[in-house]
Amino acid sequence: MVVKAESHRAIFDRNAKVRLALCNLLLAVRYVRQIPFYEIVPVDDLFKAMMEDDKAVASKVGKLLIPSYIDLERGAIANASQLVALCMYKPEVGPRVCRQALNAGADCVAVEEIVEVLCKNMLVFVQESLNRERAKRKRDTTRTEIEGYLDDLVEVPETDEEAVYEGLAQCLLNLCLALEDHDRKVECALKGINIKTVSYTHLRAHETRHDLVCRL
Repeated sequence: MVVKAESHRAIFDRNAKVRLALCNLLLAVRYVRQIPFYEIVPVDDLFKAMMEDDKAVASKVGKLLIPSYIDLERGAIANASQLVALCMYKPEVGPRVCRQALNAGADCVAVEEIVEVLCKNMLVFVQESLNRERAKRKRDTTRTEIEGYLDDLVEVPETDEEAVYEGLAQCLLNLCLALEDHDRKVECALKGINIKTVSYTHLRAHETRHDLVCRL
């Protein structure tokens, strides 16, 4: 308990060498099941250090935390779910984890697979949201005729849809930026879902009165 208390304070020590030494200690014991690093220093404190500390400390904290969110053995779907959950829990931390993923040792192919899963999930999410909105409108228009009849037929999940979508978008953006930092073509990750990236100039060239391109 004394070691834990001292370590908890050390992550915010004024001396950068002390903070680096603690990070090295945590990295050394991260695979020792009997010594969970998150019991030595709370995860929220590690998140704070990764966001606010200098580059050297933040990088080591990233190497400590990121394998918990991008694990080759878990697969792309599970990893994507973990990252989105993190973005919703800590909106300011999730994107940073994604951005530093490859620098912390994550596999490029694994990250590309996560990007593909996130893209698919975003498309599915939009379609499901649209279907729920249509169902809600239909329910509202018929409620005056048959009060509550559709309530038992259409279940609208009580979720913060904007937060979920924002989590997906933030993960996707920062993983793509991380891939580009490592000279990986984002287009390669999108082949599996038949998405082709085009330039703004290309879109404007094919713009019609019925299909206007956003010019903000």
